[in-house]
Amino acid sequence: MRWTIDADKVVHELLAGDVAIQEAIAAEFWPDVCRSDGQIDRAALGSYRVRRPGGASGRLEALLHPATRLEIARRVQTARPMWL
Repeated sequence: MRWTIDADKVVHELLAGDVAIQEAIAAEFWPDVCRSDGQIDRAALGSYRVRRPGGASGRLEALLHPATRLEIARRVQTARPMWL
């Protein structure tokens, strides 16, 4: 049995539902990437990285990668093989 964890999907979920990450990204990149409802505009965030490459990717990765790694590790630890 093979299974995968889609890291991109994990990031999408973190951006949509993790308030601490939303606040950290808003503090770092506001107002360029925040929608009026307070959510992170992923398209604007991607565009921001392209328009301002001088360290924007590194700053974003520093905010997202630790939380993404923790969430993936949590999912691996809690995963149960289907045959159990």
